[in-house]
Amino acid sequence: MTRAFAHRFRDFPSYRKLEARACFYDVSEGERFLVEPLGERAWVLSGFSGHGFKFGALIGERLADAIAGRIEAQALTRWAAGRAER
Repeated sequence: MTRAFAHRFRDFPSYRKLEARACFYDVSEGERFLVEPLGERAWVLSGFSGHGFKFGALIGERLADAIAGRIEAQALTRWAAGRAER
């Protein structure tokens, strides 16, 4: 798998795998999406199980907005968890 996608990552040989696990179902509490920054250059996305297929493109667009600075990371986290302010 890593060889198949190596061309997509800059400086790929410098990356190393820390751990690998299989997860067939990924469901968060309340079946909410978990979208949170991990520092300045990484994000964690979880809780996408089956309904993630339906919402993946929308989540991806909002994540791109957060990375580009068009929305705040905290606003995206709240929105993805269904706690957006109206």
